[in-house]
Amino acid sequence: MDLCAVRLYAATVLTVQVVDHPLVAHKLTALRDERTGASNFRLLVHELVALLAYEATRDVAVEPVDVAIPITVVTAAVDERLNERGYIVPGLGDAGDRMYGIAG
Repeated sequence: MDLCAVRLYAATVLTVQVVDHPLVAHKLTALRDERTGASNFRLLVHELVALLAYEATRDVAVEPVDVAIPITVVTAAVDERLNERGYIVPGLGDAGDRMYGIAG
């Protein structure tokens, strides 16, 4: 084998990347299911391509850049009765926290 052929071979060797992610496994399971219809199959393939693209580009080199971010603060409404944690009193704002015992 001459040197040019060796270089060409080295440039075409592919590596295998194992993607061990539960969401990918879930999509593959649904894709393989014989009950999956054609339209859902196409949707699953589209979703898998996006998930695999993230993995395939994980080590892509990027450069930091400075960007200007326009920020506008808008106050839509102010409730006059807020407690020390900023929740509406008695309101529903902290109902979930109180229900699960998170509110202090």
